[in-house]
Amino acid sequence: MSVACGIKEKSSYHWINDISIGFISSILLAMTGLVKVYLPISQVPFTLQNSAVLFMALFLGRKRALYMVSFLILQALVGLPTLASGIVGPALIIGPTAGYLVGYLLSAYFIGGAMEGKNGSFRAISYLVIGTLLQYSFGALWLGSFIGIEKAIIYGALIYMPLDLFKVVFFGMLYQKIKG
Repeated sequence: MSVACGIKEKSSYHWINDISIGFISSILLAMTGLVKVYLPISQVPFTLQNSAVLFMALFLGRKRALYMVSFLILQALVGLPTLASGIVGPALIIGPTAGYLVGYLLSAYFIGGAMEGKNGSFRAISYLVIGTLLQYSFGALWLGSFIGIEKAIIYGALIYMPLDLFKVVFFGMLYQKIKG
């Protein structure tokens, strides 16, 4: 067997490993959507799912983080209750929360890539803040086409930011504790 064949076989196993880790991570991510608290001023729940996307991306890297979120969305598209919103099927990609899913994809890709081979709680917290802003920016912009941009910014982003700031700091410190 030539070295080239050995490398090719090894890379195909690496690809299977990445897909498998992305899929298993998507199941864990779906479980975080079960933790939700409804605020009296909004029908949208406060959830751990948006922060879990960011936190898991710190560890997974760009490719696996992107697989994780893609699998989460695909599972919801085929009818599995993987999202905190409870929306499943085709309504998922045209409904009022679709922009947040775009934000999930972009933030996972950004954080996963930015943290590859890097450590540090300050760096992690900085990237978590940027990831949170990506999620809220795309989410509020899309939501704005349904309820108006001003309401979308207030009820789709601003009211959650104090809680998300706490989650960002917590997950950044937890990341540093795990990574040592």
